[in-house]
Amino acid sequence: MLKSPAYLGQEPLLAEIFPDAVFITTNRNPVDTMSSAASLCSSYQQAYSDADRDAFLGPMMLAGFGMAMQQHLAARAQHPQLRFLDIGYAELTQHAQQSVQNVYAYLGMSLSAEARDAMLQWEQANQQHKQGVHRHRLEHYSLTPEMVQGYFGDYIDRFASRF
Repeated sequence: MLKSPAYLGQEPLLAEIFPDAVFITTNRNPVDTMSSAASLCSSYQQAYSDADRDAFLGPMMLAGFGMAMQQHLAARAQHPQLRFLDIGYAELTQHAQQSVQNVYAYLGMSLSAEARDAMLQWEQANQQHKQGVHRHRLEHYSLTPEMVQGYFGDYIDRFASRF
């Protein structure tokens, strides 16, 4: 199992190495997530420098993730044999147990009561925002909703119902 946004758009290459791969994607509105990605990158950079790079981090992250999303959508269109299961972020956070059952069913696996109970216990012990809310704004990273929509228009059109 590989979990990283860095693999977005690289699914055909991964399928060459792992021919039985199943790609499970969570879909979330990029207008809500791009400032979070820039904030995370800013946090990494603060460990090594006190220079303020926030003004150009947003456009840099937007261009990188936007290109990766276009590659992802193209890969899906060009390689219909690849197996994808799409799950909306709200679906995952509000109905985690059903989402897990859907994943297991898609994979042709059965979910044991023991595994389900362990997941439920973990979810109860690790509720969202347990460590506080991560606050971030597009404007702080020189972005606007319109800029994000410009890069992610095709993705938003295709998956907005899952946001």
